[in-house]
Amino acid sequence: MTNMSQGWWRAAVAGRKPMPPVRVIRIGTAVRLHLGDLLAWIDNGEVVRQSRKRGRPRKSEVMARRRQIA
Repeated sequence: MTNMSQGWWRAAVAGRKPMPPVRVIRIGTAVRLHLGDLLAWIDNGEVVRQSRKRGRPRKSEVMARRRQIA
């Protein structure tokens, strides 16, 4: 339905990736996503963007950020 892997969803629920606006329902150790929220999110066509990239930024990224600030 979402074209995202189970690993991506696990990381999003754990807080390692940006989580879409979908309620999480925990039943014991099982984790379920609210179907209505999930369908609404898919219908809106929103894109989940990563807040920041891992690792050290490239020199070009640092220079571009400096130009934006100045």
